[in-house]
Amino acid sequence: MRLNPDTAAEHRNGRIITFYSFKGGVGRTMALANVAWILASTGRRVLTVDWDLESPGLHKYFAPFLVDRHLRSSLGVIDAVRDFARSGTQPGVGDRTRDQRPEDVHSAAQIRRYASSLVRYDFPGGGSIDFVPSGRQDRAYSHSVSTFNWDDFYERFDGATFLDALGEDMRRHYDITLIDSRTGLSDNAGICTVQLPDAVVSCFTMNNQSIDGAVAVANSIRHHRGDGIQLFPVPTRVEDGELGKLERSRTYARQRFEEFVRLLGHSDPEKYWGLVEIPYKVFYAYEETLATFGDRPQLENSLLAAYERLTSELVGEPIEFAAPPEPLRRAWLAEFEQRGSAESDPLMIAYAPRDRIWAEWIASQLLQVGQRSTLQDVNSPALLDKAARALVLLSRESVRLAHTQRFWQAALARDTPGPGRFVVPVRLEGFRVPTPFDDREPVDLFNVTVGHAREALLGKLGLRDAALAISTPTVTQGPRFPAEPPRVWRAPARNSSFTGRDAVLELLRERLSASTAMTGPVVLQGFGGVGKTQIAVEYLHRFAADYDIVWWISADQPALVRAALADLASELQLQVAGTAAEQVQAVLEALRLGEPSPRWIVVFDNADDPNLIREFIPSGHGDVIITTPGQEWAREAWTLDVNVFERAESVELLARRVTTLSPPDANEIAEKLGDLPLAVEQAATWLATTAMTARSYLELLDEHLPRILNEPPPPAIPTRPPTPGGCPRRDSENPTPPPRTCWSFSRSSPPNQFQRDCSTVRA
Repeated sequence: MRLNPDTAAEHRNGRIITFYSFKGGVGRTMALANVAWILASTGRRVLTVDWDLESPGLHKYFAPFLVDRHLRSSLGVIDAVRDFARSGTQPGVGDRTRDQRPEDVHSAAQIRRYASSLVRYDFPGGGSIDFVPSGRQDRAYSHSVSTFNWDDFYERFDGATFLDALGEDMRRHYDITLIDSRTGLSDNAGICTVQLPDAVVSCFTMNNQSIDGAVAVANSIRHHRGDGIQLFPVPTRVEDGELGKLERSRTYARQRFEEFVRLLGHSDPEKYWGLVEIPYKVFYAYEETLATFGDRPQLENSLLAAYERLTSELVGEPIEFAAPPEPLRRAWLAEFEQRGSAESDPLMIAYAPRDRIWAEWIASQLLQVGQRSTLQDVNSPALLDKAARALVLLSRESVRLAHTQRFWQAALARDTPGPGRFVVPVRLEGFRVPTPFDDREPVDLFNVTVGHAREALLGKLGLRDAALAISTPTVTQGPRFPAEPPRVWRAPARNSSFTGRDAVLELLRERLSASTAMTGPVVLQGFGGVGKTQIAVEYLHRFAADYDIVWWISADQPALVRAALADLASELQLQVAGTAAEQVQAVLEALRLGEPSPRWIVVFDNADDPNLIREFIPSGHGDVIITTPGQEWAREAWTLDVNVFERAESVELLARRVTTLSPPDANEIAEKLGDLPLAVEQAATWLATTAMTARSYLELLDEHLPRILNEPPPPAIPTRPPTPGGCPRRDSENPTPPPRTCWSFSRSSPPNQFQRDCSTVRA
């Protein structure tokens, strides 16, 4: 363990600042790491502490400067508290507690025993950063954290006295101590937000759940500490893609935190918010890169500039980051981007959207051996010149796509004969690979165990030695092996004829998988028949490997929601004897705590009124999807508008179900039906079942359209004047209105045989 010499160790009278967030994924750890670096560049001696014991990650931002980058031998917070508890235990029968003298407590509370200094970088003015990890990241770490008895720590060993002494030791030896706290409400969060700090930075994203949670915690801190602690509300990962919604969220946050900002002494609260708001920058979404190296200095709208302003606010004086020379900055940035790679450039994993979960699983396996990779949707332009090799995922679906064939041909242009060829095919299903994909032996990931699949993949890529060199693989949050089902599953059957919607599903996946960034439910909104439910069903089946618990709830009535959650109690094997209400509360608490797993997703289908189900929406590290026909959720959740099909999607669905249908006829039928997914699905089913010709079907539509158009629409369904050809088309002035004709075909029951044998798609 290497520590910088402390020439003025005594009586520094430093401050302790905790960075806290009620929800995860708000950029709290990144903010702390950058603030620490900026403070050290001003000559301050800074201590950083990773107190997020359940999900440590601060070390990743400091990895290039740590001697023990993977924390294989570094002791930390959990070791400190365990050592103290051990020292207070008298060996013998019952391990009785022995009285500890004040000098014993102060001797145990020496934080520098667990700290190591960042190396390879010279801060100006004698500044430095010391780092205390959560604990040694070995096989015993998780057990050590989960089995530690915090009640005993406080009651038997007077843990509060030890923590007070630890805080005083931090202040004595460091100018600033920055603590990265666990999210939510827990013993650890209480230590970090109430007992230890002089100030708390409460990070939150711009949605109501995150704001309300942060305010509740702030009130709790104020209740326990009074005015003896400063509270800095800080909006993070602020996106400006939806300016109207952003402004509403800004107004709401400023109203909720008004009292706390006033207590900071700001004469102009608006100026405070302008100083502390942290924007979202896509560049930093892919690696743990410090903005002090990722951004050039003196750029007003950069992430670095935002962190400089926040640092100034925290210390109460103007701060300007002392940036390294430009060549040195670029050299360090390259190390952040390339560290841990088995090759100088990343591998590219090309996938059809339906196979994305396989691409994510492969990427997580490669990351465990230090190999970087990038995911490439075959529908998007590929930057093959920036890839070391290209893995192309082949399934029955993907080999039929023209985009996959074009990607394959483009990748082959970089191929060379011999070992280590640029293009590596990966077969996901047991089928005969057609031309042009059959010119080389693929890696097969079907009908094998996860161990055999991983071995085959790493062996093909020449990474087996890298895997053997790592005694303890890097912990990743990747998905489960996609061939293995979730342990708890209740969801509708998959629609085998599901077509299109790749862009919507990719956006939905980005939102949910970036819980690094987003919190609260995701709402799919759109009028009846547009396919919201089918999108949610397809998401569950497509990404099932990312969840251990999948639960579908029909949310038309609160009673159904309550019953469905009560059913989940038995599936989770919760020992609850009592009313349905008690079972519901037990389920919500289990999901919040992540027990038995934090990897869960709950879908509330057809939830029209937020007031009826708001109390049933779980919180925690899992995901929530809500489908709704209205727009009542827009004020309290991130919403995704689901529109009618693109014409190509309508034609594709009709052609897939009715192989004899010509493209012009399919196009005309889609035009008549306004591309409404439900109506198109019904038409495809009708034509496939009856073998009716396209012309006869179009005549049937023409016969009944006039009558349907003259029928009044149901209440609360907006209308637009139809075009002469049937349903109104999408345009800039009418992007999502439910066509009157299409609504009638999807919801009414005309007195003929038009829909009698048609299967419907619920939405």
